[in-house]
Amino acid sequence: MTTQPAETLDQELFGAVADLLVEIAEIPREEITPEARFRDDLDVDSLLMVEFGVSIEDRFGVAVPDEDFTQLHTVGELALFVQRHKSG
Repeated sequence: MTTQPAETLDQELFGAVADLLVEIAEIPREEITPEARFRDDLDVDSLLMVEFGVSIEDRFGVAVPDEDFTQLHTVGELALFVQRHKSG
C-alpha cells in the first residue's frame, strides 16, 4: 500500500491569505500561522468569516461554499483549499 505525500502549502499564497486576515480582522501578522485556528486562536467571529470569505473570492476567484467553510478550521486549511481550487 502506498501513501500519497502531504500537499505542500504554497507560502506565497499563504502570505496573501494572511495579509487579507490582517486587513479584515486587524490581527497582528505574527499571530497568523498555518496552524492558527480562526475561532480559538485568532478570535475571528462568524461575521468576520463571511467578510473574509467574500474577500477570498474577490482576491483569488475561489468561492468557498458555506458547507466547506465550516470544515476549514485553520488558516493553513483555508490556504490549501484556495490553492486546490484557484484557477491559473
